[in-house]
Amino acid sequence: MALVLSSILVGASLAAVVKGTNFPLPTDYHRYTARSKDINWGVCADSPDSGRECARFEVPLDWHNTAAGKASLAVVRYKAVNEPKLGTLFTNPGGPGGSGVGFILGNHGSRLMTASGGKYDIVSWDPRGVGETVPRADCFKTITEEVSYWEVGYGI
Repeated sequence: MALVLSSILVGASLAAVVKGTNFPLPTDYHRYTARSKDINWGVCADSPDSGRECARFEVPLDWHNTAAGKASLAVVRYKAVNEPKLGTLFTNPGGPGGSGVGFILGNHGSRLMTASGGKYDIVSWDPRGVGETVPRADCFKTITEEVSYWEVGYGI
């Protein structure tokens, strides 16, 4: 019992310290932060009656080299269904190679909406090279090369 109580007290103490601590951002952080920009939300082509909205958001392919071009990220939003709206939850399904758009357009969007009490907009995106984001990653020159790779056990 004493071990449990001491663990709780240590955890509470750490939480109090972390909550009261300001962690400074790197001095050049602003260079890598997307500037405010309106997103033009519209009906999602693959699920027009789902209550979800889709859009595109332009970002550099490489934040350190803006001459490398831009990517057009596919973005999805599932608007809060209950009042008062409390904010926005941003989700990233991980992966690598996970589609955030597919995540929200599928069953996970409804599950997150239910779990959040319906009071948050839920937003996700397809990372660079994934899903509906362009340009897409292309590791193979031909479909034959790709099929061959998978058939021989990941090219190992």
